[in-house]
Amino acid sequence: MKGIIWLASYPRSGNTWLRVVLSHLTEKEWDPEELNSLPIGHAASRELFDDIAGVEASDLTEAQIALLRPCVYQHLVTGLEQPLFLKTHDAWTFNVAGEPVLSATATAGAIYLVRNPLDVAVSFAHFLGTDTEHAIRAMEDPTYVWYEAKTRLTGQLPQRLLPWSAHVRSWLDEAHIPIYVMRYEDMKARPLETFSDAVRFCGLKHTEAEIEMALQVSRLSRLQDLERSKGFREKPVTATRFFREGAVGAWREALSESQVQRLIAVHGKVMRRLGYLDATDDPIRRKRSLRMTWHQKNRAPECPHPKPLRAVAPSPLAGSAPGREREQDDPPVFTDGGACQGMNDYSVYGMHIALAIDLPLPRATSSVSSQPDVVIRFGDVPATLDDPAMSTPILAARPDAFLLSLPGVGRFFVRDGREVCIQPENAVPKDVISLHLLHTVLAALLHQRGQLPLHACGVLVDGGCVAFLGHSSAGKSTLAARLHERGYPVLCDDICAVACTEGVVAVYPGIQRLQLWSDAIQALGLSAEVATPTHPEAARYGFPVDAPLLDQPYPLRRIYVLREARVEPEGFTRLRRVKAFETLLTLTHGQRYMPTLVGKEAHFGRYAGIARSVPVFEWWRPWGLDRLGVTLGHLEKHLKSEPSSKEAKQA
Repeated sequence: MKGIIWLASYPRSGNTWLRVVLSHLTEKEWDPEELNSLPIGHAASRELFDDIAGVEASDLTEAQIALLRPCVYQHLVTGLEQPLFLKTHDAWTFNVAGEPVLSATATAGAIYLVRNPLDVAVSFAHFLGTDTEHAIRAMEDPTYVWYEAKTRLTGQLPQRLLPWSAHVRSWLDEAHIPIYVMRYEDMKARPLETFSDAVRFCGLKHTEAEIEMALQVSRLSRLQDLERSKGFREKPVTATRFFREGAVGAWREALSESQVQRLIAVHGKVMRRLGYLDATDDPIRRKRSLRMTWHQKNRAPECPHPKPLRAVAPSPLAGSAPGREREQDDPPVFTDGGACQGMNDYSVYGMHIALAIDLPLPRATSSVSSQPDVVIRFGDVPATLDDPAMSTPILAARPDAFLLSLPGVGRFFVRDGREVCIQPENAVPKDVISLHLLHTVLAALLHQRGQLPLHACGVLVDGGCVAFLGHSSAGKSTLAARLHERGYPVLCDDICAVACTEGVVAVYPGIQRLQLWSDAIQALGLSAEVATPTHPEAARYGFPVDAPLLDQPYPLRRIYVLREARVEPEGFTRLRRVKAFETLLTLTHGQRYMPTLVGKEAHFGRYAGIARSVPVFEWWRPWGLDRLGVTLGHLEKHLKSEPSSKEAKQA
């Protein structure tokens, strides 16, 4: 089978157990002791989406993410010769273009795991850190979105669950893809037979002895031991542990009779279909086997037929669209200062920028040259980019040009590190334009001008910059806000522009504004009244920082990579140069397209220069706003220390 095989389920139905077993069978080099490095990833991983799309999901609306996800999965399976397993909790739903969010064209099949909703309610409540009544309400809520980032950024994209029974029907009644159904109860009662059927469904050639061995090393007691000793990063902060008893029938002691009857009233049809109710609609209390394969799904006739699929059009970014003439490729270039009259002058990241709209950027001083380094204007932008060296579902790049096309927002064209042209769609607010202009577009511009836009915030310590790197949701901005309170001026947030010149590594001052989510705002004791919203849907705000005007480059003294310590003690580990090089490479804005803009040799040379000249540390710390004060004390102590001779030698 070529394409994605979805490991699909409503939450708390045995999905991770299946992932562990399949990882043992398909990834021979995976160390079974490393539970936190499961080879089978999550379809809703924000990091995966950001990497393939080339733009951060945190800058997009939920509808825009749903439009792009099918393209991401199609891009992911390009050239694959073997099946790719991905976990998902999404219901099989469609975006506003009528396309399946999980892309039918990228799909080889699905293993759908289902569990008695009475037991799901109990396990779900523990996972959410709430009572069973709250979990039952979530299971019947048609608007419930898993990992919806409204008040804080999460590591997963929003996933529409639908009510439990609608989630089940959305998969079991999907006529366009082959599906194998696994009941959790059969996985527990007849593991070898049930898992063997799933393995054969996937087209894998494993013996029963190999499957039996995978089941032995994946038994629940062992997973619990691994979680206790090493932690499990997929456990949410709301849960005391991820791997619980996994018991069948735990609902008998945990649910009241009224709760049982309420779940049956809402989900009874599907429960009966799956063998969880008897002929009188009473819950089955004895162990009953119901072997289901994709050949024997018995789709219920009362379920509506799914929407017809729409073919996904090829990306409009790579070459001219078929059936019409190519639009003008390159907008005109400003060649004289008079063309910039009436524009706003700013100075940021070492650039004098003439900008057609007013944005919260540092104003240019009188010492700045009257001739701008960069002009940002509105105008016609080509719909396609000729001869792109690389492309993603929404962007394309070649050495002299970068084109970003965002549905519902508009198109952005960056050329030669000198010009940005914006063509917004009708009635797009200025705040939405500035959101993408100051992130993805600005990062591309910096790449073209020879600077590395690290995914980091930077503060000044003793006349030099200390940068804190991390993916979205790592807590960089919150950390910078606390350090600012302690007297460390903020040099930049989100984008840390680094230049390497003749062995000197320096950071240019950026936008002196912190982007914070509402939970961080509350924990920091800040007022949203002094900030401006930076996202059209989520509670994310930009806070100006009270700092002196910083208009010169500062030497980069240290880099800290933010890591979450679940079980490991908090501490600092200096990275060897090769590891530092690899880490910097993965924590840079636009990592997919930057070699195209600057050339591979120059691109890798920049990272090598930083890794050779600047100490890079991994900072393992417990995440949590309540622990921030303690961890900052450890950081300040480490900032005052010099790397040991042993660390320096090892690096």
